[in-house]
Amino acid sequence: MTRFIDNPKLKALSEAVFYLALLLEVFYVFWDKSELTPFWDGAYFRVVFCLTLFRVLTVKRPAKEWICLAVFTVLGIISWKMCGRNEMLRIIAWIAACKGMEMKKVMKVYFLLNCLGCAVLASLSVLGIFGKVALGTVYRGGDAAGYEVRYCLGMGHPNALHCMALMLTVLALFVFFEKLKLCHLLLLFLAQLGLFLLTDSRMGFLGAVFSLVLAAVLKLKEKYRKSNRYSIFHTRICAAGGSNCTDPIGISAFADMP
Repeated sequence: MTRFIDNPKLKALSEAVFYLALLLEVFYVFWDKSELTPFWDGAYFRVVFCLTLFRVLTVKRPAKEWICLAVFTVLGIISWKMCGRNEMLRIIAWIAACKGMEMKKVMKVYFLLNCLGCAVLASLSVLGIFGKVALGTVYRGGDAAGYEVRYCLGMGHPNALHCMALMLTVLALFVFFEKLKLCHLLLLFLAQLGLFLLTDSRMGFLGAVFSLVLAAVLKLKEKYRKSNRYSIFHTRICAAGGSNCTDPIGISAFADMP
């Protein structure tokens, strides 16, 4: 069995299957955020789950890790059967599938795929091909005098747009943190501020500001940034940001991290 798992061709196939599952997971996010109504959700997620499961089963692990994985899988199945939601099971599968993957590379691919998805939906809405550029209605339970126009750029809702912007900002901090300078963080803040004027999404804006302020503090505190606390904060921020888009992928950022 060990010789079979250590086969270079199987390893390459396993990694290719992982990235295919990642692509399908991200595709579903934008399918769901668009004005199209997703269909065959159950079958779609079963396909993605089978792909991640293939990756899980083709990665070499110590016996203790297999036992731990089996226990959490049982808990995930119980959760799925009792509440009808499969998120916990999917999260477990994704975390296990990330074993042996170069997470910095994975998160960079994840970041680029999400950038591409956002660009496609925004472009289609602006060009008038598909999706709404903005929504005009009465928000936050106001009366007719509270009518306002908020931009969504094909994402279905202004909050969804700013949520994606928050997630992309956090992923950018994770992937490019070492290369970013304080001026880049300022530019990201100004971009978030400009988007807030279009979406009026308070939570998305505050989440992005918190992430950028924390990143600035870590940049200024070089000694603190090199400590173990930095690694904890860094992975938590990445996981929190990723979970805004697809919970399993974002939380999987914990895998193979220091």
